[in-house]
Amino acid sequence: MIASTTSLAVTPRPSWPSTFTSIVFDFFCSRHWVASRLALVETLPESAQQVVREGKLAPALAMRSLVPVARSNRDHCQRMAAAFVEQAWTTRQAGAFYQAWRRASGAVRERLLSAPKLFGKTQAPSHTLEQVLNQITTLAQRALEH
Repeated sequence: MIASTTSLAVTPRPSWPSTFTSIVFDFFCSRHWVASRLALVETLPESAQQVVREGKLAPALAMRSLVPVARSNRDHCQRMAAAFVEQAWTTRQAGAFYQAWRRASGAVRERLLSAPKLFGKTQAPSHTLEQVLNQITTLAQRALEH
């Protein structure tokens, strides 16, 4: 019984052709996982790939945001990747930008990509908790004085 278990452990994989299925088999990953990573090199423009390779942009963000954009408009994908890097947004902020781009019409998409910093300003909280607490303290002190 032990011999048969051992022989299974060292049995080479079937000699399948080098296909998508064999990649899935080799990496012990789902088809979706493999397809997502292949999309990074098959779909993204070279400039966007370079940003990911250099570590300036997370691969997960590129898979979720840039790959769908690249499928519809490669120029927008390049500009969006540059905006993500230039603005140094978190993954959540970059995801919000992508969602805004996705919901927008053609003209609005152009405006978003031409002024990503403006989009970032609209998403930033207007006041921090410390600022609000200082305002409340000032108002309370004024009320006590009068």
